[in-house]
Amino acid sequence: MLPGRQPGHKDWHVKLLPTHGTWYVNICFSGEHAVCITSFKALWDRLLPHIKSCRPRTDLCWQSNNEQLIRSANLPDDRKSEAVKKQQDHLSLVQKERAVYNDMTAACRKICSASKKIRMHYSFDFAQQHQYSEIHFLIAGHTKFSPDCGFGLIKQAYMKTRVNTLADIAEVVENSSPVSHLNIPQLVGIAEGKVLVQTFDWQQHLTHHFRRLPQIKSYQHFSFDAKRPGVVLAKTHCDAQPVEYQLLRDRADLPSIDGLSVLAPPGLNIDRQTYLYEKIRPFCADEARDITCQAPRVTTQKKPRM
Repeated sequence: MLPGRQPGHKDWHVKLLPTHGTWYVNICFSGEHAVCITSFKALWDRLLPHIKSCRPRTDLCWQSNNEQLIRSANLPDDRKSEAVKKQQDHLSLVQKERAVYNDMTAACRKICSASKKIRMHYSFDFAQQHQYSEIHFLIAGHTKFSPDCGFGLIKQAYMKTRVNTLADIAEVVENSSPVSHLNIPQLVGIAEGKVLVQTFDWQQHLTHHFRRLPQIKSYQHFSFDAKRPGVVLAKTHCDAQPVEYQLLRDRADLPSIDGLSVLAPPGLNIDRQTYLYEKIRPFCADEARDITCQAPRVTTQKKPRM
């Protein structure tokens, strides 16, 4: 299953079946006749609407998808020219952004040393110094970079491993790259409920001190300077002129770094507990049933569905 927001699907809960293989469903009921393919598809759409098969070109950028050009074939010449120019401009911008990313990572590799003041580039596109920091985002639809190799190895190992618990997931990640050790699992909690990495309520803590950045999704590059608290310089692309915003509501009132409230894991609601116990538990290994699919422990009233 491939989770996340998918082109052509408004609901982010949609799961897509990979297209690298053929998927068969074999359902046998004693004394019952098999349904035809049309009825099977209709039942699938009604009972499992959130599971779809990948459509052609679902992994491409929405703007640079050639289908837009194909659809413009019978339009007037000015409309066709507009579609071609729009795609050319977008691809040119993507190439510039990719070049900026490559230059940054190359520069960080050259100067990386533990004995001097350095600039470090993190895999989620974050470059940091002590007094000045920048955050850079690749354009949506063109975000393929080195960590994708690690995710590919995890997916290959996951497809060949039976997974019942969170510990099994960690083992899959660990065994996905036994030679290079590219993938190293880091759990933030364990199945018994112990929290290994605390989560703080930064949203609540900072809301009273900062304003929201207008149209934040339209910007790709952000820079901050410790000498100018609360000021962010934002650019829509690498060649654009930066736009300055003051996000602090009161420059004299800086938020404290102490006293943050810790967010406790909310746990599973009664509906999810019941679903795991009734539907998933029979498919779990015996030793994992009381870990992943325990009997429901919360007896709250279910909310009526609208």
